Amino acid sequence: KLVFEIDEAVVSTQSTGVSQDLNQYHFSCSLRFENMDRLKYCIQSKPLLLFFVITILSVGSVYSSPTILQYTFDVKGKSNPVSTTLGTTLSSNPTNSSQKVTPATVYLGGLSGLRFLGLDGNDNSLYIANIDRGPVAGLSTLTKDSPYPQRPFLLQDLSPVIASFSLSPLTHAITVNSYLTLSRSNGGKLTGLPNIQTSTIGLPYTDETPVDTFGNTLIDDPLGADFEGIEYDKRDGTYWLCDDYRPSIYHFDDNGRLIDRFIPLGAPTASGSYGTAVLPAYYSQRQPNRGFAGIALDNNILYLFMQSPLYNPDTTANNTAPSNSANVRILAFDTTLSQPVAEYVYVLSDGHLLTGRSKVDKVSDAVSLGNGKFLVIERDGQVDVPNSNKLVFEIDINPATNILNAQDLIPQNETLESIDISTTSIIPVNKTLLVNVASLGYLAEKVEGIAVIDSNTFAIVNDNSYGISTSPVPGNGRVFQTETQTVLAVIGNLGTPAFNVSATTTTTTTSTTTTTTSTTTTTSTTTSDASRLTIASIIVVLALSIVTIV
Repeated sequence: KLVFEIDEAVVSTQSTGVSQDLNQYHFSCSLRFENMDRLKYCIQSKPLLLFFVITILSVGSVYSSPTILQYTFDVKGKSNPVSTTLGTTLSSNPTNSSQKVTPATVYLGGLSGLRFLGLDGNDNSLYIANIDRGPVAGLSTLTKDSPYPQRPFLLQDLSPVIASFSLSPLTHAITVNSYLTLSRSNGGKLTGLPNIQTSTIGLPYTDETPVDTFGNTLIDDPLGADFEGIEYDKRDGTYWLCDDYRPSIYHFDDNGRLIDRFIPLGAPTASGSYGTAVLPAYYSQRQPNRGFAGIALDNNILYLFMQSPLYNPDTTANNTAPSNSANVRILAFDTTLSQPVAEYVYVLSDGHLLTGRSKVDKVSDAVSLGNGKFLVIERDGQVDVPNSNKLVFEIDINPATNILNAQDLIPQNETLESIDISTTSIIPVNKTLLVNVASLGYLAEKVEGIAVIDSNTFAIVNDNSYGISTSPVPGNGRVFQTETQTVLAVIGNLGTPAFNVSATTTTTTTSTTTTTTSTTTTTSTTTSDASRLTIASIIVVLALSIVTIV
């Protein structure tokens, strides 16, 4: 009996029987034999059989097991916490200065989109990520004179930013290199506040009413954004972001100034104050806070992934319940023509792909692999549950039916969201499950960013809600903080290759503001080391085989 032991907790390693430095691979292995008489018999009588058995089992086990390494952002670290501090909550009531409370500090978090830009000159991995609308609490009824549900904003003046950070392959430290503050086209302030209230929540063209932590109503921002995805356009160095509110597509120049915002057609947001109305009007029927969740650029076409099925049709006031449909729309937007050119159907997973009892009800992000293929995150709302569903699919839109302006494909008096498309001629996008990252130990609830590193490796990041509880606040200025952290995970060893990437982006950037934050490694092997680990495993196999034959 050959026993091959791996100690995931040991970083400084010693390997038995192999003259190879394995320290960089972050695992410890040892070999020992049980029943030496039986081993000697195998060596003497069937050395070639033993050789092939060891080779197949060892190499096969490496390729069959995805690897993950998790890095925790330590935004409260001593290195330079100011640069990771986004602000503090109100210390007194703006309408009653005698009402005071101890303010809470809000740190960098809420990362809701992710892209990998390449390696710098020191082999540091470079990433960008966007924050969302800012820290908020649960829906409340703090203001009695408002007929609409109210959303407390803890940092009502927070401007959205794109954070650039790097990951060192040597120290495993994450360094926040710079922030790009996003603004209006004239350089004016942009916020994460809602745009408009026209009717009760759950109906088209309306948002939640924003209030502060004391219940005072805040002024809407017609261009305010709840960003959920980001794409860097290497053709001209600009940024495309998608948001939940309208939903909409934002285009910013390399200085963070707004070039244009594209929103659904139809009154009352088609006046021009809210953006350029070119998207199909029915996109305004998104579920509350479930607009565009993913954005991916393939050549000159942007693909916008709705987070969940539309309320289509919907005439129910104050509706916040999830849709019963499984049909999620993907909109293709031509960046040259500035208009939609196609639309596809993504069907959420059913029971045979799911673990536990947790049903997936949303798409969180997507990234292009080129040639009409993408990686997509599909997830449930569970947290810290190993058998939850945080699924990563490779999808292909090439065989899918373009349903834009094709109402004849849908039965009369029905909508896409009211039908089972298996009863129609509509072909949805093709889906291939790669991995459930929860099964690898990534237990964050809101996995909201994904980036491709190479054809066998991708990275994900979670939205930690800024370490703020999303429960309702009492209205006296007090907020409730949590210990939820932002965790970057690098996942690989999915096959050779697991997916095809048509192009690789390599970018070296210069930072303007640098903050080093320490990280915590919570599981063993890095996927960037996966190929080197495979080589190490083969060396082990060859060494054993030589010993066996001799």
